[in-house]
Parts: sequence; C-alpha cells; structure tokens
Amino acid sequence: MRALLTLILVAHAALATAEDHVCAPKKEVSDVAVIVSAQEAAKQAIAANDLRFLSSSLCSEMVPGYPVDQIDNKAFPKPWGKDVRPLGESCEKQLGKELYDLLLKNKTYAEEYNKAIAEHLKKALK
Repeated sequence: MRALLTLILVAHAALATAEDHVCAPKKEVSDVAVIVSAQEAAKQAIAANDLRFLSSSLCSEMVPGYPVDQIDNKAFPKPWGKDVRPLGESCEKQLGKELYDLLLKNKTYAEEYNKAIAEHLKKALK
C-alpha cells in the first residue's frame, strides 16, 4: 500500500509514452519528495494533450445515509460535531500517521493539478 501511495504522490505528469513517466526512487514515506510540481505536471499533460483529471484515494469520516434534504432543518441533528458518534477509529489511527499524511499530500497534489487542468479547459472552451 505504501508503494502505491508513493507512486500516486510522485509526479503524475500525464504522459504519452513510457519514457515520459516520472518515477521516484524507493524511499520511506517520510523521505518522499515530489519530483514534479502539480502545476508543472499539468503543463506537461496539457502539452501532451492529456486533459484527464487525477483522482486520489481518500479516507474520510462521513455519515452514510444522512438525509441530505434535512441539512437546512435547524431542528434536525447535523452530520458533524456533537451530533455524530464515531464507529471505529479515525482514518489517521487506522492507517498510521505516515500513510494518512501521504493521503492528504496526494489529495492536495491532485487538487492543484486538477485546478490547472480545469482552468485550461475553461479557457479552451470559451
């Protein structure tokens, strides 16, 4: 799992050929460094005409089955804070701090990358 998460974090620079793939040397999670920034990876992807978005795995606390139509009802309990009772441990406790932090870095990287792709598409579609 650690190797997969490391590969996701390290530069996904959307790429037409195998030679274009960016790979990181195998390191411990705490040593992982992004080789290509999300902005640069998005520029490379756009240049290669690869306008796909990145996805990232995410461990999050949620309230499955909450009646969304009640979210504005002031009398109805909210799906956060004191109105929620956790079932099991938090994501950080389940995964451990290193992997949880790596998931958050992946999410941030994908978010920045996807914003750059979306901006390009907005301009191109005008």
